[in-house]
Amino acid sequence: YLTFGLNFSPGRATSYPIGPTADVMVLRTWSTTALGGPLQWRHAAGAPVSFAAPSSLVVLVAVVSLVLIAREVARSRTCSLRALLLPGFFLVSDVLLVVASRATLIGPVIGYELRYLSELSAVTAAGLAFAIMPVRGAVEELRVRRPSVLLDGRRVAVVACAGVALLGTASTSQYFRYWHDDQPGKGFFTRLVADAAVVPSGTPVVDSAVPDTLLWPLAYPNNTMSHLLRPFPQQLDYATAGTDRLLYLAPDGHLRPMRVQETQHAVVPTKQRPCPYPVGRGISVIPLQGPLLFGGWWVRVGYIATADSAITVRAGGVTQQTSVASGLHTLYFEAGDLPFHSIRLGGLIGEAKVCTNDVTVGRATVVAPS
Repeated sequence: YLTFGLNFSPGRATSYPIGPTADVMVLRTWSTTALGGPLQWRHAAGAPVSFAAPSSLVVLVAVVSLVLIAREVARSRTCSLRALLLPGFFLVSDVLLVVASRATLIGPVIGYELRYLSELSAVTAAGLAFAIMPVRGAVEELRVRRPSVLLDGRRVAVVACAGVALLGTASTSQYFRYWHDDQPGKGFFTRLVADAAVVPSGTPVVDSAVPDTLLWPLAYPNNTMSHLLRPFPQQLDYATAGTDRLLYLAPDGHLRPMRVQETQHAVVPTKQRPCPYPVGRGISVIPLQGPLLFGGWWVRVGYIATADSAITVRAGGVTQQTSVASGLHTLYFEAGDLPFHSIRLGGLIGEAKVCTNDVTVGRATVVAPS
């Protein structure tokens, strides 16, 4: 986990309280699931996972039951309580890792996510087995101090195991009902893979990130199409600039033409002239109404060009090489993450000229289907 899962800085963990996370993970999640719980789940519509949501009564019954079981084991077996160190060690490790990597960002509620305790189903069962049954070849062999109705009575043991199995089946059935009935990722990627398979070769596609409900932005760049579609044979032509038609990932998984939802546009020149902003071999600066911060911006330039040409574009601290086409067209390009209040165009080849009075900057979105 330290190698593959600890992708947040653990520095804050030294000052973050462990108690609330331990309370959720040990008393509320592990104790109830060890006996077949949690029996109830909290599931937000469209969310990829469900969180354990045991009632206070279930938590109380589970904790009391585990204490009574441990007491019965100690009274009826020699050398038995040391077996509890096995699940205890894993619980301590899991709590510390979750505090260091997730709780400082999300809070103790992350302890209700059972994937952080998944190995404890096997570890708890192994600890219980070592606590009540002898192990051949052990240095100190476990012995029965006195018979126990719970541990040595066949009927009671069968009923207890059957009860835990039934509770576990009921809990699991609720979880997978949410998983199968409300799993938007399946439809999303079905549509995305289908569209990616029929995109004409050479069509520029923005390397978009999937919606937050499917994969957190903190997973970047693993939440982008270039990473998620890597196993498929159809490889898209990812681009950060394009003319007229640039495909973008829609919230439903389809690839649709991109548009820029305007936040700022170019300042209208005070002097009237045939071409408000001419662009040639030199670099032309086009001021915007105001500054743009925090990154993630796209620039749309509606232009008319006298000839096909390469062009240099710059915004937000990033310079790109792209091209313009003769005639009336629209150029899109992605800005960098630095603050900016103007864009720069230039570096045309030969006698090519570009004229524009239509420059907007905003967030990328898609053209609504007709």
